[in-house]
Amino acid sequence: MFPIKTGTKYHVGSATFTADGNTMYFTMTPIPNDMEKVKNKPSTVNVEIYSSTRGTDGSWGEPVAFPYNDVNKYSVGDPFISTSGTSLYFASNMPGGKGGTDIYVSLKTDAGEWGKPINLEEINTAGNERSPVFDANNNLFFASDGYVGMGGLDVFRALRDGAGIGKIENMGYPFNSPQDDFGFSLNEKGGIAYLSSNRNNGVGNDDIYSIDQKMIIAFRLEGTVFDKKTNQPIPNALLTLAKVNGGTIKTEADDNGDYKFNLSAETEYNVIAEKTNY
Repeated sequence: MFPIKTGTKYHVGSATFTADGNTMYFTMTPIPNDMEKVKNKPSTVNVEIYSSTRGTDGSWGEPVAFPYNDVNKYSVGDPFISTSGTSLYFASNMPGGKGGTDIYVSLKTDAGEWGKPINLEEINTAGNERSPVFDANNNLFFASDGYVGMGGLDVFRALRDGAGIGKIENMGYPFNSPQDDFGFSLNEKGGIAYLSSNRNNGVGNDDIYSIDQKMIIAFRLEGTVFDKKTNQPIPNALLTLAKVNGGTIKTEADDNGDYKFNLSAETEYNVIAEKTNY
């Protein structure tokens, strides 16, 4: 049990630490005394972000609320603090977003206060994005159900392109499954070490899984979708990779009609390409 007094018997988790390990940001579900209730309707209990700082005696201080929490209106969770300690990334369904839950960043001002949350519009979709984590090369890993993927929430990686976000790619199997995959952490080399998933054959509902980092032989199918008559590439076509004995994976070709799939060994596949109104 982590030695911090939260004052709640409900959800406490999704923690992230500053580089020196002395400040922790985490998600918590406190039950407000003034929770808004509507007659004959169930009440929604939202999550919030709090921080705690470790003192010189090694004990953790009382949780401090993130200034943009609003427990009666929306949730704020899945925090990730940058190495510099000046950027706090998180997921929220606050008003003004693009979809269900979006990823936001709040920048620390010169006065040491957290600035107004900024929506990462390059990443967010009409679906749900959550679990933002950056690796040592400043590439963003996140979970989303708004892109073409294997199932519900899939793990994606957004590669840095200068100061902005470049290509967004699905991490594929075994990171992803037909169910929800999210809430992951990275190892010192920037690879995914642990993730949460409700995939089949688990012990409970959402289980924690470790990723085996051993070297394996990887197979990948790469190709381009062409128009048979004009021999011109077809951009943004929907590709379905179907195993001969069952199971499918979907992906979307890029603007040049290029696509790629990760393949399992000793398995036969069929590939189908389609595009609406084409």
